[in-house]
Amino acid sequence: MNLFALLCGVIIAAAIVKGLHHCPGERATRLYAALLATFPLYYWAFALYAGDSMVLLDEMVIGIGFFALAYVAITLRKLDGLIILACGFIVHGVYDLIHPTLFVNPGTPLWWPEFCAAVDTAIGVYLLHWAITATDKHMA
Repeated sequence: MNLFALLCGVIIAAAIVKGLHHCPGERATRLYAALLATFPLYYWAFALYAGDSMVLLDEMVIGIGFFALAYVAITLRKLDGLIILACGFIVHGVYDLIHPTLFVNPGTPLWWPEFCAAVDTAIGVYLLHWAITATDKHMA
């Protein structure tokens, strides 16, 4: 376990949350959805870098699910969208941790799964907390 990668991931997640904290609810939801939709692109880039088309295909199949979650999140009622986003980030964090056991993407840096899992999970927990404690007034 790469503790430095985990720490860096938590710091990056905190910076993202702080940067988006003052955005109005709907705008923040859309920005978090856009962020979730970008995460699969990193694994696609790693597969392209390695020149492995089969891994790219595997990554694309999984990545499309995260695109779909992001899209669904922005089409739902604000609070429901937040919950979907929170789940999407947490699921992607779990995916990052089990990624090396599913298949090998030779272009992925060794530290990436821990780093990305920390970012994803920290943001997901924050969004879940926001959804649980939010009132309609704060979601406007």
